[in-house]
Amino acid sequence: MTYRLESSPASSSLFECSSSDVEGSICAGAFAENPKSPHERTKVKIQTVEYFTDLISEFLLLVLIEIARENKFMRIISLATIVLVALTSYSIRAWSQDQTSYRSDADAELTVRSISLLPVFDNLQGVYARPIEKDLTKLLKGSHHFNYLDSNYAGPITTPDELEEDPSAVDKIFADFPADAFIAVSISKGPAGISVKMDLFLKSDKRLIAQAAQTGIENFDTTALEHRAEKMVHELLHKLPYSGLILSREGTRVTVNLGRIDGVVPNEILSVIEIIKVKRHPKFDFLVGSEKEIIGQVRLLKVDDTLSFGRIVTEVDAGAIQVNSKIGPIKGIVYPNTNSLSNLQTPEDVLMAQPGANVNYGKNPTAWVPTKQPTFGMVGARFGVGRFAENAPNALSDSAAVFPTIFLDGELWLTSEWSAHAHIRQGIISTSNPVSGGSPSTLSHRLSMYDFLFGYNIRLADAVSAPKLEFLFGYSSYDMFVDQSTPAGITSKTYSGPEVGLSGWYPLAASSPYGIGANFYYMYDPHLSESPTSSGSSTNRATQFGIFLDKQLRVNLKARFELDFDIFASDFSAGSTSSQEQDVFSGGLYYMF
Repeated sequence: MTYRLESSPASSSLFECSSSDVEGSICAGAFAENPKSPHERTKVKIQTVEYFTDLISEFLLLVLIEIARENKFMRIISLATIVLVALTSYSIRAWSQDQTSYRSDADAELTVRSISLLPVFDNLQGVYARPIEKDLTKLLKGSHHFNYLDSNYAGPITTPDELEEDPSAVDKIFADFPADAFIAVSISKGPAGISVKMDLFLKSDKRLIAQAAQTGIENFDTTALEHRAEKMVHELLHKLPYSGLILSREGTRVTVNLGRIDGVVPNEILSVIEIIKVKRHPKFDFLVGSEKEIIGQVRLLKVDDTLSFGRIVTEVDAGAIQVNSKIGPIKGIVYPNTNSLSNLQTPEDVLMAQPGANVNYGKNPTAWVPTKQPTFGMVGARFGVGRFAENAPNALSDSAAVFPTIFLDGELWLTSEWSAHAHIRQGIISTSNPVSGGSPSTLSHRLSMYDFLFGYNIRLADAVSAPKLEFLFGYSSYDMFVDQSTPAGITSKTYSGPEVGLSGWYPLAASSPYGIGANFYYMYDPHLSESPTSSGSSTNRATQFGIFLDKQLRVNLKARFELDFDIFASDFSAGSTSSQEQDVFSGGLYYMF
């Protein structure tokens, strides 16, 4: 609908304003004599009181002047009465100035200065509720639009659906509630995925004001669900029909709870509005629209991250802009082709009106591709430095304090339980020849190790980042080739055979990018081959274990730091022994696809 509102008799200007059933409206210039405005009706009543106060005062003054002519004593009484009447008239006028209000009942009810969060409900015994409640509490505490107050709620955990169906439950919660509003959240996991619902209730009228819901969420990862819940909270709070509030006023100077992170800049002019009517959903009761009036404008002169300071440029009446007055939309709708009165669209306008125009035709267009969650496997590489020590038969030994090594790892996730692994390790070691007078004096070692394994996973949740325990089995080969020396000394050795292992991984916290893990491998009855000579038949052992730390860098990328300990040992039939030990610290990147 459209209102045509005439200004005061002293002005001949005409204003128009329109309203939408869904988004509401802002009426530009419809201030002065709008009979539909609640504050104008209040103002007319106050002006009537002032008129009769002046009329009675004038009548009393005339009577008192006549009485004062009688004698000196009556003059004194009349003078005191005149002063009392003047003070009373002044007080009534001062009261009327204070009572000129530009805040309707609807506007006052929608003012939210403080907010709280009820305990989050889920049907998984708190698996999602606890980390998401902690994350949303942290988010609300960091908001500069609202003061977060702990609810200290000690009653049963209620869902948004239960509160919608039982208004008395909302009344009980708000009975001793400290905040102006609270958010209720429920998370349900079913055959179709995860559903999340959020409701915002106001203390002023004990009613639902806004709602956000998502269903069929198939990503069960806690971190991903936390990010989705954060976006839903922002969506929920943005359904309040204003962008910010006036926090204080001194003269024409004001403070606004909007800052640089909200997109405002110095010298920007913001519209100050009053909400005069709200429209609610006929069945679910939440807000679907509102009617608003512009009551003034504020120019921002200093903009900080979360606060701005400015001066009032215009207001419909002195004192119209008050503490808790609302700020309208920060960025309005921008229309193209405003330099011409023609309704014909330019070719650029036609292109930009097409779906996906910002991607295809905008300035420096780039294709947007959604990030895919890892589902098939992982590849990675690490570089490390280690320590090497070897004890050989005939009391020979050699060692290296530092040697370089590289790791190449690959995983293929065959199913949610089964996986295939391949590990390749290469290293170069240089040691002194332990044979006295042997040639060459320095021996070069080449380390080559290969593992081919299958794994069975036990996961605590259906997500790649969920805690897991994995049982491994397969085949392993370890080869340490060494230069031949004269006379013969250290021999090249190869250990090979079936291998079993156990690996585990656990995140440090529900929303933390860090996780720790450990692995253990045991080569069962490995076969040993030596060259160029053999020390005889032997009983062999090969054991490897390590601990590692992961940090998630992106959805598909993580860094890993690992400390590995390896030992390969043999007991020969002739009574001699041999062993090789390696301690390696490494770090690298892993890509999940």
